[in-house]
Amino acid sequence: MSEPGFSSAIVAAFDHVPVSACLVLDNVHELRDPDDLATIDLLTRQPPDRLKLVLLGRLTTNPL
Repeated sequence: MSEPGFSSAIVAAFDHVPVSACLVLDNVHELRDPDDLATIDLLTRQPPDRLKLVLLGRLTTNPL
């Protein structure tokens, strides 16, 4: 996801979708790259009107 302009290209692409779309991103807990995180940040703060965004992550805890 770290190509220059990728974040804005994704937002622009969803702006031109003629119907509502759902983007499901799994394993977001594994993202570490600052550019990847910036893309997720942009999509959550300024989502295109026709985009439903689902983020899936996991958290493991130590047993008691």
